[in-house]
Amino acid sequence: MMWFLMIFNGVLGNVLFVMISSIFGSNHGSAWGLVGFVLFVIISFGIAKFMVSKGGNKVLGFIAPARKMSNREQERVKHIIANIQAEIKSKKGVSIDNIKLYTMESPLLNAFAMGKDILGITVGALETLDDEELAGLIAHEFGHFYNKDSERQAINFGLLCFAEALLWVNGLILLLRGTLQTNDKGESAMGMGGLLFIPLILVAILFKWVGSVGIWVYNITYGMFNHKEEYRADLFACEIGYGAGLLSVLEKIKSYEFKDNNFSSRIKQTHPDTALRIDEIDSYLAN
Repeated sequence: MMWFLMIFNGVLGNVLFVMISSIFGSNHGSAWGLVGFVLFVIISFGIAKFMVSKGGNKVLGFIAPARKMSNREQERVKHIIANIQAEIKSKKGVSIDNIKLYTMESPLLNAFAMGKDILGITVGALETLDDEELAGLIAHEFGHFYNKDSERQAINFGLLCFAEALLWVNGLILLLRGTLQTNDKGESAMGMGGLLFIPLILVAILFKWVGSVGIWVYNITYGMFNHKEEYRADLFACEIGYGAGLLSVLEKIKSYEFKDNNFSSRIKQTHPDTALRIDEIDSYLAN
């Protein structure tokens, strides 16, 4: 999916360079378009590398939908995390250390993993789950760290932000291109009393909306891949010995969640149905 976004950004760069070359009356629009494509693919690759660097992780920590975890909250989870890290080291042979802890002000039972080492847990989970359940929830998120799902999500986030910015820039350049064009009398769109200015703005916005179809397709497709990542993280929690706790958390989530099962909602959901996740864990624990 990362390569889809890189190529998508390259296409947007191609369009941008072609429009700019047309503004300046260049006869080599195709060549400039190729340069734009290659350049923006390279820039996208640079963004991908940055998002998994220390600098990228700091950016993620800054924009995370959470605050830094308080000392009392850290006391609540630090022994649980230490036990999980020890089990991962023992059973998987890898170390996942130096986790940065964040808290989400939400009553829901939830957590998230971002980048290489950012772990967020909701107040609801911290206050209502027992140690076994909290360990199961956290172990699931460590599964995302172990499988590098959280790193891929960080990369995709950076590339999506870049794509959104390019769409707006392309729309503005399209608008500028229209205002600089002249009629047979040498009058620009702005020189004609701005009669064409409002339609040009609408065209620029329409360009942005049409371009967003690529991002919409990506989000739907990635949601399907994300379901596999969630099942895999559940399996990871089971393999290191925290399946029972995670199962209990999912049963509690299922007791209060409500999902609209129409087609639009199903293709947008980022997680598999909780009941199906419970079935998978039941099967694993039974065996």
